[in-house]
Amino acid sequence: MSKMEGLNLDKMQNQEECLTSSSGNLKESIEEIEESNIWSQYQLAEEYGENKIVMQVKNPTSAHIYWEFTTEQANHILAKLGYQDLSQVALILRLYDLTISKEYDINTTLEHRDWYINELNPGHNYLVKLGIIDNETKFHPIVESNPIKTPRNTVSDNLDEEWMIVEDKLEKIYLLSGKEELAERGYSSPEVIKKEERVFNLSRLEEGYSSFSILKGSSEIIE
Repeated sequence: MSKMEGLNLDKMQNQEECLTSSSGNLKESIEEIEESNIWSQYQLAEEYGENKIVMQVKNPTSAHIYWEFTTEQANHILAKLGYQDLSQVALILRLYDLTISKEYDINTTLEHRDWYINELNPGHNYLVKLGIIDNETKFHPIVESNPIKTPRNTVSDNLDEEWMIVEDKLEKIYLLSGKEELAERGYSSPEVIKKEERVFNLSRLEEGYSSFSILKGSSEIIE
């Protein structure tokens, strides 16, 4: 191969490498632009220009709070108190236990936008206010939350009245069907129901009745 042919071959290889490199860079640039557009299109806004604080129940002893307030809202309160900006005052979350009429203060900062509150009392009503405390230790709310009630962490003492009615009806059915002689043999009413309920239900199920149909039919007989 001549010297000229070798130079031409090297030149062609260099051109191919440049094209490949340019193609790869172009592809990466397109992907970055597409990713940037998608991110800007679907990214959630950090602020919505609202004045609100929301309190959410997490479990019987804890809750989650998130908030937002505008500069105009804060400045309106600061101007009344004679302050220039929020850096001159303490920002406070004041938690109100409405059930026992108590309140608790939690120090927060401008960098925070949410908070978890623990060690709440189950079955109590709460609300929270975000505000500032002036030099005279007076609290001035900026936003107020919705009220919540934490769920109980014990079994409810409410009896199911409907279930008691069904049990009473079943007992009447068995007594009316001639089973009272079992009571004379020493069986109590609950024992009569327990022994005969299985036989009664199985016989009806063999006839093609569902459990709801059985209860419905039982109610119609008594009523």
